Amino acid sequence: MTGSPDVSVLISVYNEEPYVEEAIESILTQTYDDFELVVIDDGSTDGTRARLRNVDDPRMKYVENDRNVGFVRTLNQGLDMCSGKYVARMDADDVARRDRIEKQVRFLESHPEVGIVGSYWENFADETESTQLVTVPETDAEIRWNVLLHCPFGHPTVLLRRRVLEDKDLRYSPHYSEIEDYELWPRVLKHTQGANIPEPLLAHRVHEDSRYQQNLVDLLREHDKIALRTIREYVPEFETTQEEVSRLRVLVGGSEEFAPYDPRERTVELVERYLELLGEFAETHRGGAGLDAAKRTGVETAVSLLFNESVKGTSPLDVGNHLRVSNALARAMELHPQATIEETSATFGSTVKRRIEDRL
Repeated sequence: MTGSPDVSVLISVYNEEPYVEEAIESILTQTYDDFELVVIDDGSTDGTRARLRNVDDPRMKYVENDRNVGFVRTLNQGLDMCSGKYVARMDADDVARRDRIEKQVRFLESHPEVGIVGSYWENFADETESTQLVTVPETDAEIRWNVLLHCPFGHPTVLLRRRVLEDKDLRYSPHYSEIEDYELWPRVLKHTQGANIPEPLLAHRVHEDSRYQQNLVDLLREHDKIALRTIREYVPEFETTQEEVSRLRVLVGGSEEFAPYDPRERTVELVERYLELLGEFAETHRGGAGLDAAKRTGVETAVSLLFNESVKGTSPLDVGNHLRVSNALARAMELHPQATIEETSATFGSTVKRRIEDRL
């Protein structure tokens, strides 16, 4: 290879002997061939190194750390080694679709305003042939709305413009060693737009990780802290607290079994706050690509939550907080009338749909 490649594919490896060859092969057989493959073994103690040493391809840069220094430090080490115009992330136990890099490069070439692009992916397990499609928000405004409370990209699916990382001195934070991607994305999106290609370009292997499960509660609390920081930076007019953000994340994101609060408490009040956040976001990002889709997503989520609250009574809206539910629906209608009508028709029934239509 002469000169700098278009793409640097970065893989950090630690004790992935059963899977690493398949992951490497899925990159080396890509339909797009102007790339370098940067592989760093972070002190593996199984047979991983022997398998990596057997790879004979001039496009592969291979480094072995003398000891295990951790995923984040290894990723930052790899970013310093990358020389391509674009940087693709890849995990050592996943499988990239053969046209993944080609499709993502073509997307960024035709969308110069976008600096990070991911994709849908499929979860799979070795012991079963079934797969699960995972979808993510596609346009910039949808991604910015999503990043307030969630992670809008699958880490091993992303392709980034390296100049965005270099010009803004962006690297993974060593303070977030297990959720390094979720912490990085809001900082990246402050300087460029984001997108996701709406098709699965990666197969993500799902297997038991007891260490992750043991730390899950702590990780969710760290997610909450990042979400609060992101909301304050992206929607400064929305005043909130760490407790409220934690409750909102449980309400709209699940993980109820690990929640520090009862997710059944204050549902309507939290939906009202969720809609306030959506309204402030819409004002802050007026004119952004995909804003209408972001508002629709938020409204549909809110209406579904209100429906779940209403069925605690004997009939739709026949609950003690009838007025608050109705007012919340009216607020949802203000944000996206069409989505509110369609969603209430699907969940509450024709009677509530007519009430909403009468307000128009």
